[in-house]
Amino acid sequence: MVGSLGSGPSKSGIPGHRGVVLGPGDGEYEGFRKNYLATFDHIRPRWIARCESPEDVSAAVSFARREGLPVSVRSGGHCFAGFSLCEGVVLDLKRLSAVEIGHGEVDGEEVEGGYVTVGAGAQLGAVTEALVPLGRALPSGSCPTVGVSGQTLGGGLGILGRLHGFTCDQLVAAQVVLADERVVRCCESEEPDLFWALRGGGMGGFGVVTELTFRTVPAPPMTSFYLAWPLTAAAEILSLWQEVAPRAPEELALGLALTAPPGQASVVEVYGSCIGPEGGADPWLARIAEVAGSALRDVRLHGTYRQAMLHQAGLLDISGSSVTEITADGESRQGYRLTRSQLIAEPLPRSVIEELVEVFDSERQDAHHQDQYRGLELAPFRGAYGRVPVNATAYFHRDVDYSLKHAVLLPSECSEEQKRAARRWVDRSWAVADEHGSGGVYPNFPDLALAEPQQAYFGLHLPRLREIRGQYDSRETFAFPHAIPLVNES
Repeated sequence: MVGSLGSGPSKSGIPGHRGVVLGPGDGEYEGFRKNYLATFDHIRPRWIARCESPEDVSAAVSFARREGLPVSVRSGGHCFAGFSLCEGVVLDLKRLSAVEIGHGEVDGEEVEGGYVTVGAGAQLGAVTEALVPLGRALPSGSCPTVGVSGQTLGGGLGILGRLHGFTCDQLVAAQVVLADERVVRCCESEEPDLFWALRGGGMGGFGVVTELTFRTVPAPPMTSFYLAWPLTAAAEILSLWQEVAPRAPEELALGLALTAPPGQASVVEVYGSCIGPEGGADPWLARIAEVAGSALRDVRLHGTYRQAMLHQAGLLDISGSSVTEITADGESRQGYRLTRSQLIAEPLPRSVIEELVEVFDSERQDAHHQDQYRGLELAPFRGAYGRVPVNATAYFHRDVDYSLKHAVLLPSECSEEQKRAARRWVDRSWAVADEHGSGGVYPNFPDLALAEPQQAYFGLHLPRLREIRGQYDSRETFAFPHAIPLVNES
C-alpha cells in the first residue's frame, strides 16, 4: 500500500497521487498518523496521503469525494481540536515545504522590502531562518514546528504582531486546491472573495491551501525577558498587566502566564520582547515589580530578532515536560492536552481575577490532578492587530484587549479518570471568566466544547463566509466539526 503512484488505479486506491500513501497495514503508518498532541491518538485515518505537489492534493481530494470519505489537512499538526486528523483521508502537506525569497512585484504591486513564498507544509522556524540573511521577518508565532499555513488561516499572533498585525495581514497571494479539484491562485485581483476568506477564516473549509506569499518586515534588534514571581503575587500582577499590556507601545509584546508544573509550586510569569535598544522594556517591568516585589527569576537578553524567537521558543519548551515521544518526522510530541480560551475586551473585575487564581491552584494535590501541567496564558492585542479595518479580512476579533487561554497537559499514557479531572479543571477555569469575555474565540485556539463555534470564531463575518463557502465547496467536501455550514443552523 506504499509507493510512488502513477495515474490510473493503484494499490492505495488513490489514482493520480504520485507521493507516498500510507494505510493501516503499512509499517510507517503508526508513526505518521500521530499528530503533535497525544490527545487525538485514537483517530485512525483510512489513508495518509503525503502530498508532494498540488496535483497530489487534487488527486486525493477527488478520491475522497468519490468515496464519500472525510478529508483533513495537516501541515504542522498542532491543532488544539485535532482538526488535522480524521477517519478518512489525511492530506499531509509537510513535503510542500519550499521557502523562496522574492523581490519586486506581486500581481502588479510592488512589495517593499521583498516577499517570501512558502509551501503550505513549511514551518515557522524554517521561514524565520530563511529570512535571517536578508534582515527580514514574517510576523508570526514562535513555536518553530507550527505550520505556517494553519497559523495564517486562523490569524497568527506573535512578538511582532502589535507592531505589524496578524500573520494573515501579511498575506498577498495564495494557491488553493478546490473541492472540484481545480488549482487556483487568489489575491486581491484574482478570486478576491476566496482571498478575503482565507485571511483569518481559512479554517472554515474553503479548499486546501498549498502555497502562500507574504510581504516581509524588517527584523529588528530586540530585548527578550522572562520574570517569575510566587503565585501569591498573581492577582496584583494580573490586575496591573491587563491595564498596561494591551495599551503599551506597539514595540512591546508583554505576555503573562500562570504556570503549575507537576510537583512544583505555581508561579506567575511575565515574558516577551521589546523592539529597539536595550532597556526599552525596563520601565514597564519596573511597574510590575512595584506591585509584585522582587522576582524569583529575572532574565533579560538583548540581541537579534532570531535570538528573540529562539528565546520565546525555549519558554514554550518548558510546557513540554510531558513529552514522551518523537514523531516520524523527528519532532517532539506533547502529551494529552485540553485547551479552552476567551477573548477579553475590557479589564476583568478584581473579584474575577482572584477567583481565577484560586481555581488555578485548587485540588493540585488530589491524586487525579497531581500529574497535570496547568497554564493560564494571556496574550495582549490592540496595536496593529486593531489598526486593520475589521472588514478588510475575514479575521473579525480586532477590537479586544487580550486572549485568555486555559490549558492542562498530562502524560500521554494517562488514565481516563485523569482525563476527566483535567476536563473538570479546564471547564471550571474557563467558566470563571466566561460571562466577562467578548463572546469571541481566537480561531487558532479551536474548542470542541463551544456551543456555537463558528459564531465564536467569525462573529459578524459568518454570513459572508457562509456565502463564499457555497461558491467554492457547495457539496461540503471539506467537512469537519467546525467547518462553516452552508445552512444557518442557529
